[in-house]
Amino acid sequence: MTLGSTASPAADACRLTYRTIDMPTFGSVQSG
Repeated sequence: MTLGSTASPAADACRLTYRTIDMPTFGSVQSG
């Protein structure tokens, strides 16, 4: 899924951190 592609690079980095802790819920919120 490349939803963070349109988002800023900083948001992508944050999503990576959330993904590390296995928190897809937070990633969804950040994407929106």
